[in-house]
Amino acid sequence: MLSKDKKFMFTMSLPFIVIFFSAIILSFVKFSPGLPASETRSQAPLYGEVKVLKRTPVIAASLRSPIQIPEVSSKKGFPGMALSEIAPPQAPAEERKVSLVLVHGNRKMAIINGIVVREGDITGNSRVIKIEKNRVLLKDKLREEWVKIE
Repeated sequence: MLSKDKKFMFTMSLPFIVIFFSAIILSFVKFSPGLPASETRSQAPLYGEVKVLKRTPVIAASLRSPIQIPEVSSKKGFPGMALSEIAPPQAPAEERKVSLVLVHGNRKMAIINGIVVREGDITGNSRVIKIEKNRVLLKDKLREEWVKIE
């Protein structure tokens, strides 16, 4: 039986022994080329003389888009009359009346059309943006308007 030291030396030298014998065996083996003959010829400039080919520009006679967009008539789908005739009549702007404004420190309140509101509240179609001591700023989708106390 082998001692521990001899087993250790054998285990450490085994990979080197395998590599040595593998190299000897592979030296006797003949491998076929990895590329076929047609590809070997195309790779010849990499290994031999370099041939410079003259490039000729390609001229495209006509190009067309791969995307087909159908033609659309500009009149199709539009009404035959003016939009002002079709559009509904605009409703008159609601009358806003500020009857009281109370400003005390950070506390700001107003009475608009009989409703008590604070900054940020919504009355009718408008939002109360700012309350000052004699006027209120109201904002709707179309405009901003200062309403004075009456």
